[in-house]
Amino acid sequence: FRNGVETDPNLMPLLDGQNRNSNTGIELNGRSWIVVRNLQVQNYVAGVYAWNASHIKVENIIARNFGDVNASYSGKGIIVGSQASYNEVRNSIVVNAAAEGIMLYGNNNLIDGCRVYADDNSTGANSSLDYYMMIKGDSNVIRNSLVHRVGDLVHGGHGIGIKGTGQNNLIENNLAINLSGSFYVRHRGVKNNLFKNNEAIDASYAFVARDGAEGNTFDGCKAISPAYGIAFFDTTEDEGLQSGGHGNTFINCHFENVVRAVINYSYFVYRNTRSYGNVIDNLYVKGAPYLFKVEHFADNELIRNSRLINISNEVQYSSPRGPGDLDYSIVSTIKENVGF
Repeated sequence: FRNGVETDPNLMPLLDGQNRNSNTGIELNGRSWIVVRNLQVQNYVAGVYAWNASHIKVENIIARNFGDVNASYSGKGIIVGSQASYNEVRNSIVVNAAAEGIMLYGNNNLIDGCRVYADDNSTGANSSLDYYMMIKGDSNVIRNSLVHRVGDLVHGGHGIGIKGTGQNNLIENNLAINLSGSFYVRHRGVKNNLFKNNEAIDASYAFVARDGAEGNTFDGCKAISPAYGIAFFDTTEDEGLQSGGHGNTFINCHFENVVRAVINYSYFVYRNTRSYGNVIDNLYVKGAPYLFKVEHFADNELIRNSRLINISNEVQYSSPRGPGDLDYSIVSTIKENVGF
């Protein structure tokens, strides 16, 4: 990918901090009604920072190489910060921000037509990008964008998602490649969000509901060669043990060549967490060793109006979970060449 996003001072003005451990390239904190367009930024601790900003437009920015790669969490690309509202980030690229790529902390902000890449494995997890695009707020939009973890980086990477608190956000028409968690909702304050027509390629977990996330909808999701198509799990984050995700809906999903299991009630920290009341409607699966992998409790789960093709086995249990720890129904579903 580098040939397409190398900085070139002959192409656009270039801001070069020459030190990834300090300073911000473009600081817009507390500003309003400003357009930043057609610039290149590299070698700072942060590229563009808009804390408590409103009605800012960031367009056609190329931002590369941010953060101390010897620190545990350093380096931010384009950050629309806390209490920021009605801001837009369009047609911009971030490469190798060691901690955060493009982030929206606030309400009514937009990311459109952007790309985030990472291929820096020089210091392992410290240099490998952690969060590619993320929302923490309400009524934001991420659309028509790409996140790509290039190569076998130590950090698996979080693709595009919502963490902490966030309601009524829209994430649509995006592509995630080679991410551990491609698209996700994470924590009990994350509710009533819509993920529409997103695609994950070569994901460890393609579509994730975790740590109590509730009432979110994934519509038209597609995954090619994921280890797991849909995953639920719980961690010590957000005050510890709770549901692994409940009352979420997955509709019109299409999964091909699943490597491990279509649906994973995953063990991450707590084997006694419960996921419950999730609905999977109009699912199409072609090729998987298991439909379910069960590592924590799951209750009142439903698959309906679906088509399951070439799935070898129904359930794989992981001790201490076993038969009786998964309560589910499959209704109005066509099965072709399945082992159950």
